[in-house]
Amino acid sequence: EFQIYDSFSDRYKYLKESNKYLGRREYSKALEKAKEARTWAFNPRDSYPIFTLTKIYKRTHSAQLLYSDEKFSSSINYAFCLSQYDSLQDEAIKEYKYALALSNSPILSVRSGYKIFPLANLITLYLRKKDNDSADALNIELVQHIKHAGVEDLGYFFNCQELIAQNALNASDEKTAASIWLRNFELYKNSELDQDNNVFLELALHAVMGNIITNDLQVAGKILMEIKGYAEKGKRKRIYLDYLLVKAKYCDIASTERNGDEDL
Repeated sequence: EFQIYDSFSDRYKYLKESNKYLGRREYSKALEKAKEARTWAFNPRDSYPIFTLTKIYKRTHSAQLLYSDEKFSSSINYAFCLSQYDSLQDEAIKEYKYALALSNSPILSVRSGYKIFPLANLITLYLRKKDNDSADALNIELVQHIKHAGVEDLGYFFNCQELIAQNALNASDEKTAASIWLRNFELYKNSELDQDNNVFLELALHAVMGNIITNDLQVAGKILMEIKGYAEKGKRKRIYLDYLLVKAKYCDIASTERNGDEDL
């Protein structure tokens, strides 16, 4: 039964469709389609009495998983589309909380990764509202579930954590920002995600800054050497300027303390 479920389950399928509309700035269309998908997912679909096999299948664990997954997928998508409007932030929070409740239901709770998207986006919305206490409380829960994340979940997690790190910097809390950057970098390196792209380079640069803050210049220099080749491939991109700025900061501190990589 689980094989059948896994072959059809894709909890981000509605989000992928919505992002096509949002990419074209068709916000009202995205919200309209998201609402329709949610209505369809939550409407009961009774089978005709003559279809005995269908009735039997609906009682199986796989069928119940698929139905729960459909409701969850449409709910997070609807919440995401609501969150695109400043006037609908409270409704988005309410819908994300509902999706989180679905992820905690007995049939979905065994899949801990389901909690990552609603938690990460709730944190983001609370940060927008300057409700740091609620954001911090949810982040404690989110971090506990990240070990169960799939590759498809990590981008949402990283985006959320980068916002928390920036929020910490705004409050002059460099140590918290550093710990988040270092954790993000290690998580990315240990994942199956591609390490030849700007996302990895950006996380690596933040990890360098994290190691500078924690005064571990040896590790900071090692990371800079590891990403040097890729950074120099994109000399016409903004990320290369970021690389040069971080490298300059590293060299300035390392030369003062005489504790760095001479090749850099």
